Amino acid sequence: MDKIVKFNGHLLREKTIANSRIDFIVENNYIEVKTPLTALSFNEKYTTNKNIERCTNSPYILKNRFMKHVHDLGEYSKSMGKSIFISVFMFDAGENPEYDREIDKKDIGEIRRLIQESMENGMEMWQVNLIIDEYCVKLKDYFRTTEA
Repeated sequence: MDKIVKFNGHLLREKTIANSRIDFIVENNYIEVKTPLTALSFNEKYTTNKNIERCTNSPYILKNRFMKHVHDLGEYSKSMGKSIFISVFMFDAGENPEYDREIDKKDIGEIRRLIQESMENGMEMWQVNLIIDEYCVKLKDYFRTTEA
């Protein structure tokens, strides 16, 4: 994925900037990776653990965490260097994925304003589409969703 960031051997995990724990530092680039889910369902034939329940989070909690990371990445970009926000879809989401409409209806203006501000400060946004089946995970494609 050299299109996103050139890797020369420096990688750290779970580093803090401001109020956020960011997933990776690759070279001097802070990278946050999110998989937009509010529920994770599974097919019982792929697990023997009958105690697994659906993993759910409140849209409110997800929105606040997302916004905190976007804000802190934007502030880092403004003062220190490049930051990257990667949305990973576990399916082919195309170029215009549908997000949770409960969040969009109430908060879309605030979310868009924060993303725009962070991008103006230098944060890049990327999208990764995966294909997952019972045998493997494959990279379908990835692309920058903000202008270069």
